[in-house]
Amino acid sequence: MNNDDTGIDFNAAAATAEANDYAWAYVDVGQLGVYAQDQFRASDNLKITAGLRVDFPLYLNEIEEDTAITNFDGWVDENGDPATVNPAEWPSGKPLFAPRLGFNWDVYGDKTMQVRGGSGIFTGRIPFVWLGNQASNAKLYPWYTFQINTTADDFNYPQVWKNDIAVDKAFGDGWLASLEAIYSKDLNAVVHRNYNMLPPSAALSGTGDTRPMFAGFNEVNIYSAAGVSNTFLDAGAIVLDNTDEGHQTSFTGKLAKEFDFGLLANVSYTNITSKDLTSIPAEIAADAFQRNAIVDGPNSAIFSHSRYGLKHRVISSATYSKSYGNMNSSVALFFETGVGNRYSFTYAGDLNGDAIANNDLLYVPSDASDIHFGTVDANGVGTVAADAAAQWAALDAFIEQDDYLSTRRGDYAERNSAMLPWFSQLDLKFIQDLSLNVAGSDHNIQLSLDVMNLGNMISSAWGVRQLSTTWNPITVNGVDANNVPYFSFNTDLTDSYVDDTSILSKWQMQFGVHYKF
Repeated sequence: MNNDDTGIDFNAAAATAEANDYAWAYVDVGQLGVYAQDQFRASDNLKITAGLRVDFPLYLNEIEEDTAITNFDGWVDENGDPATVNPAEWPSGKPLFAPRLGFNWDVYGDKTMQVRGGSGIFTGRIPFVWLGNQASNAKLYPWYTFQINTTADDFNYPQVWKNDIAVDKAFGDGWLASLEAIYSKDLNAVVHRNYNMLPPSAALSGTGDTRPMFAGFNEVNIYSAAGVSNTFLDAGAIVLDNTDEGHQTSFTGKLAKEFDFGLLANVSYTNITSKDLTSIPAEIAADAFQRNAIVDGPNSAIFSHSRYGLKHRVISSATYSKSYGNMNSSVALFFETGVGNRYSFTYAGDLNGDAIANNDLLYVPSDASDIHFGTVDANGVGTVAADAAAQWAALDAFIEQDDYLSTRRGDYAERNSAMLPWFSQLDLKFIQDLSLNVAGSDHNIQLSLDVMNLGNMISSAWGVRQLSTTWNPITVNGVDANNVPYFSFNTDLTDSYVDDTSILSKWQMQFGVHYKF
């Protein structure tokens, strides 16, 4: 490397760069939706709503074809079968039909008990940056060092089938109870594949972890290994595809009471289960592919918990309002507690040789013989660490104190199955209204006070959230000639969680003045 910059004319280099045209990538896409709905009464107390929406994905521009890509016959799909890649082709853009049916049944005709619900298909859209990835990464150049992107021929915008049933029951004396169940099934969820990667042909050995392993560069980078390019494709040929694997269920119960003296209070509990193949952990297509935690290889996405949605959530609120003279005072409290912020335990480094770091799900050793601490030299010879016993003792203690890892000994950690601890927060809002009549005109002055995370204002130990100390507790140091992996563990790591020092764990106060005339 030449570290001498005395002979470089930076002004001239900048002027030359500015004289070049920008490398524009045009993306002209849209979505046209048509919706028709009819509402009618099947009886005096049963109302039916039926509708049909049709969405038309629109791809309005063309992308220049690169024959080096389309003429290459080595691409394979996620199963290892021959496939084609052509970033110059948009998906077919066929219409997406989304019928739906809903109802509301006033059981007794007096609104004391209502049964409501419905079923229907709903169409969303993708982040258009993924189509921008295709347009901007559609050609290969001699200096190319990034990936190409495309979409499967039959790719569709996301669609989900949603079903809902709920009962609202009004009791005497201001009591109201509700029960609701929702089930959603993915019809066209999104998943990213890499058609520049063969299935792994080797496997780890020496412990209970026998996951598939990529034997070499020719498996993780077919195009470059074939000699048709002199550079390394960072993430390969990323293909935007669909999957129907994925579902979500939620159950909610709510109880509310309106008191005669001006107090309105309610409490509700929600339980959510959500599973998918990927959860799309990034907005850029290549990152979404690489950051999905796996065991058998990045093209073998694992059906597991989604990273979104709390497993348990309780919310409660209470509002009191009192008018006197030309003034009105209102105070409201809002409380939330929940658990379910999910994450995955993966290795630090690249264990399976897929050229992607930090995406390999952890194998949780059952005992000291189930993991090797040490290093591997350039000749593939492993050396046991001098402090291997101390590292195991520390790792064993770390596993045992972790609520999730302690249940997975002798098995793999599951994607998005570890959860942060319960959190809670109490917020306060106070409003004071003063109404005046000045010279025949109405004037209103409103003073407000908001305190977010009131508990933390009262005690520094309350309202504090926690984060994972690390998602990558074990570091990969290498794999020897017999495919036996060697690792290291930081013996100072003792706790799974650390306090979140962000604003989420701090109280905040806001004053407001509102004058209307």
